[in-house]
Amino acid sequence: MDATLPRTSVNKLIREVLPSGMRLTPDAREAVAECGLEFVQLVASVAHEEAGGKGRRIMMGVHILAALETLGYGAYHKRSAQEVELFNAFAASGGAKTKHKRQKLSQPTLSEAEEAEMALEQQKLFAAAAAAAAAAAAAAVAATGSS
Repeated sequence: MDATLPRTSVNKLIREVLPSGMRLTPDAREAVAECGLEFVQLVASVAHEEAGGKGRRIMMGVHILAALETLGYGAYHKRSAQEVELFNAFAASGGAKTKHKRQKLSQPTLSEAEEAEMALEQQKLFAAAAAAAAAAAAAAVAATGSS
């Protein structure tokens, strides 16, 4: 079974992040979706190891937070911990068991320093991905040229 992220969710995330007036091509949207899926799978894999290492069979929010920390995403830890707290409060109030539409969780605000740090990390990741794509393209060209 091929795992994918819901297109509507990916498109919504892209719209929320991109400056107004900026658009992505369909292949760029697909690349964002694939990168997002890889990231989710990586975090889930590390969180599974965290949970399994403690003899647990169920992954919990603390395992996800530990996975983020292990993977070097400490800058996201504070915001993620706030989201886990908000969800736990929502679930404790019976919200997760009702058939009513789930309320949108409030977005915690980041300081300018946190935003700058996250933007810098994002730029580094984009640069690394671009370098890897260029290397793969060069390798493909070299492989077709040597045939």
